[in-house]
Amino acid sequence: MRLTAILAVSRDGALGSTTSPTGMPWPRLQRDLRRFREATLGKVCIVGRRTYEGLPPLPDRRLVVMTRTHAPVTSRAVRSLVGVARSVDVALGSFVHEPEAMVIGGAEVYRALLPRCDRILLTVVERDYPEADVRLERPDALTAGLVCLAREYHAPDEHNPAPVTFSEWVRP
Repeated sequence: MRLTAILAVSRDGALGSTTSPTGMPWPRLQRDLRRFREATLGKVCIVGRRTYEGLPPLPDRRLVVMTRTHAPVTSRAVRSLVGVARSVDVALGSFVHEPEAMVIGGAEVYRALLPRCDRILLTVVERDYPEADVRLERPDALTAGLVCLAREYHAPDEHNPAPVTFSEWVRP
């Protein structure tokens, strides 16, 4: 089973914004949302409780929610919830027979699982967002020790107001 993280961060490590209606510090980027959908469709996705509760419905995915609390996992919309895990090992054991599982956030889940990921699908939003209040490391720190297989730059357009770089990284 391969474990893949898919995430978007800005050049300065911004990952999210608790004050933004979308949860992200940058404007909606259709190109990145399409990449996320294509990469996660039909797969098991590991997600943190707070991120899960803020997600729109994700059809055709099976979700494992990681949480440290024993409070019930709630949502505003019906989702394909297949399990709740109180630890990394339980989350990883939830899909041992799957060919690939995706780590889709939030920050604490990325911190816990990135060291165990075989592959990272990284979107770098090529701007700084100092006002963001959810952060990870800068992109170069996230990919330290990994090998880049592909990199693709996209300039802004009418549906994608910020420039982005898509890349794929693997453990050697």
